[in-house]
Amino acid sequence: MRYDDSNKSYSINLSGMSLGSRKLLDVIISELDSSDIAPERVCFEITETAAIRNHTSALQFMNVLHGLGCHFF
Repeated sequence: MRYDDSNKSYSINLSGMSLGSRKLLDVIISELDSSDIAPERVCFEITETAAIRNHTSALQFMNVLHGLGCHFF
């Protein structure tokens, strides 16, 4: 019997300091593009929200990934 992981979701922790990093955003987008994982199955959990350095950059970071279908918690 083949294991069906079509309902599987993935949670990834991001530190508040990593939000807004263009390099990290590019890596995440590249990994999503090259994997068979639907972005809708990915949820980013933001830790240390008080450590967000630049709220504008963090919002842009989140909006790009949200636009691809990813979720945030």
